[in-house]
Amino acid sequence: MRLGAFIVTSYREGRSLREVAELTDRSPTAVRRALRKHQIPRRSTGAASLD
Repeated sequence: MRLGAFIVTSYREGRSLREVAELTDRSPTAVRRALRKHQIPRRSTGAASLD
């Protein structure tokens, strides 16, 4: 369960899904599953817009 908490915390702190996957030595799919399991909404893809 600690891995799930780390994934959620890292993602909420602003790390990308890919970054979290690399940090945890997991696939992006495994990270997406963990976020879904913990009911964490995904951010939109791509870089933030420069208004």
